[in-house]
Amino acid sequence: MSRELSRAGHRQRARDSYIKNGLTGMPYHNIIELILTYAIPRRDVKEIAYRVVNHFGGDLEKVFSADISELCKIDGVGENAALLIKLFGDIPRRIYSAAEKQSGAVINSYTRVKEYVENNLSSLGENELRVMCLNNSSEVICCERLYGGANLKKDIEPLKIIEHALINKAASVVLIRVKPDGEYKPDEDDIRCVSRLSKSMKHLELNFNDYVIIGKNGTFSMTYDFDYLKYFD
Repeated sequence: MSRELSRAGHRQRARDSYIKNGLTGMPYHNIIELILTYAIPRRDVKEIAYRVVNHFGGDLEKVFSADISELCKIDGVGENAALLIKLFGDIPRRIYSAAEKQSGAVINSYTRVKEYVENNLSSLGENELRVMCLNNSSEVICCERLYGGANLKKDIEPLKIIEHALINKAASVVLIRVKPDGEYKPDEDDIRCVSRLSKSMKHLELNFNDYVIIGKNGTFSMTYDFDYLKYFD
């Protein structure tokens, strides 16, 4: 009984701390601990929170960018807890995407693409593919993740990318491939993806402007390399 009261008191103190100070100065494991209190009732989640943060090398961005399946590998983290952590990471990205849609950032050159990527997307910690939709004035309509996780290479379908572009009334698209732990130069899977999408889009009034890769050590635009220009004619 006394242990349960102590645990309840600890949870309340964590909530009170957030209500009073927000996230300012709050250690990463305390942030995760606070989230876990809503997913794992009647249990001390402090050690679990430490395990979550340590699993990703103390990088909070990687915690919130992780797949649910990866989070579930951590001792003490079930599907509900993993889903809630994932949700906390996805909500700001969705809000950001909506803000970009409203702002109409102009992307009319590789320099602007690179600028946009480095300023807004380079901190993403997950293996993923995003589709940037542009209007006739090269303004950003949206920039949303369509694929992510360990099976990304197998899952990519040109038809889904085209459907996404058409639904958003895009005049052109830029694909943004995030490889946080990989090489920023195109590999066979990147080239295969670009080739398939290029062939599919030739029959539509939809331009394929670029395929940008964010790697561990840099950013690469396929339209800036003569070997790949044939895919963007």
